[in-house]
Amino acid sequence: MTRFLIHPSDLAKRRKRCSAVADKLLSLERHCVTACNICGSPKNVVIAERDRYGMPLRTAMCTNCGLVYLVDRFSSAGYARFYYEGMYRDVSSSFLGVRHGIAQIQTNQADYGRHLASTLQGYLEPESGASLIDIGGSAGVVALEFKRRFKLRAVVLDPSAEEAAAARSAGLEAATASLEDWSSEEKFDVALLCRSVEHFFDLRKALEKIRALLTADGVFYCDIADFMELCRLTGPAETITKADHCYWLSYDTAPAIFRAAGFEVISMNLVFGSGQIGFLMRPCEPEPVTPLAPAVVEERVRRLLEIESAWRTYGRTYPGFGDWLHHKAYRAKRKIVKSLNFFRTPASRPNSVAPSHNR
Repeated sequence: MTRFLIHPSDLAKRRKRCSAVADKLLSLERHCVTACNICGSPKNVVIAERDRYGMPLRTAMCTNCGLVYLVDRFSSAGYARFYYEGMYRDVSSSFLGVRHGIAQIQTNQADYGRHLASTLQGYLEPESGASLIDIGGSAGVVALEFKRRFKLRAVVLDPSAEEAAAARSAGLEAATASLEDWSSEEKFDVALLCRSVEHFFDLRKALEKIRALLTADGVFYCDIADFMELCRLTGPAETITKADHCYWLSYDTAPAIFRAAGFEVISMNLVFGSGQIGFLMRPCEPEPVTPLAPAVVEERVRRLLEIESAWRTYGRTYPGFGDWLHHKAYRAKRKIVKSLNFFRTPASRPNSVAPSHNR
């Protein structure tokens, strides 16, 4: 029998813990999105009617370009409150059953920042005096690592007042705003978007804005949580989708989506664990998305249905020691892989940055 990281009974318990915060979130202004933000197609498949927190927020997959997006979402003003007031931390902490303060966030970011900087060593060679913008840069720990490693002037942009303040306390320039609402005449040599692309309210606008912020020879690093792989590991779409993730990408659809916004993928990074994929890109001329072949769409839908069926079957079993052990083994494996990757040098790390297939 297929085991998943979240048992149906576990999801029910987590949603119960989230109910008070979810009720508060549902008071925020919402609207409905029925067309793809990237290609504009109205053709989609609704793959979830609730998010992982139990809120009635539908998720759809565009059958033209493969983008997964929230049909029901908060308004721009609603998301501004959601991040500025720290509501996203409240609901996420309730779901996970643990509260992560700024100190814990900074520890996690320090490990990630060192790992990412080592992975990009040699691929990223900015000249003296070059500048970096870390979009959704939180407390600024990753930006500090890049400032130290690559001698960059670093700026952090984050919609959370608390996290932007932490970045300033660390000695960085920081602005409290979402990328969509922020404006600057400055051009940057490096742009980072780490664990944040799913949070944008307007994905196309945000990607085009990042392109406009880069110098002609600038580079853009963005990582994604691969939607299809997370479903395979965790369960159907409703175990993954959430109010604060307006979009989801996958390794096979992301390059064309980036290209539509004017970015060419030059390297893919596969070393951050299951479902985590990084893309190193440079500006290029935008190209319209080539529609997915019907067979590809059919296969993705079939796979999601198979995962849903297997998860329901899994739900008819009582979660016991085997499930606990499976979950703990997965967590332990991730920690071991992270530790091994951290101590490897880029030269000794095989296939750590795999060349992309340019479209």
